[in-house]
Amino acid sequence: MKLRIYKDSVRLRLSQADIAQFAATGSVRDVIDFAPGAHFSYALESASFVDRVRASYSAGALRILVPPQLADQWSRSDEVAIRSNGDSPSLLIEKDFKCLHRETDQESDDADAFPNPLAADYAG
Repeated sequence: MKLRIYKDSVRLRLSQADIAQFAATGSVRDVIDFAPGAHFSYALESASFVDRVRASYSAGALRILVPPQLADQWSRSDEVAIRSNGDSPSLLIEKDFKCLHRETDQESDDADAFPNPLAADYAG
């Protein structure tokens, strides 16, 4: 899962494996270790106690919470993104597509990304 924070917005991009885990367990999480005992975690969670997409932050943990029905619909469909509705911070959760502009001799960090619908060889 990739995290991007810019000004007052947070974006998560999930690979196929991330989506499979989220669909199966209702959660996907990553951790950045800065030093012993100092880490930052971020997660996408299906949460029955929320009625809209929202963010929560406490003790070095960012949680993006999604209502279960929306989480299930998104993870099991061709829908590309989930967006928050005007709250702060602005939240965007996306399926990660393969890069179209990477040089062919560069190592790929998106091997588990979804096929890009704009690629010439896309067969979806």
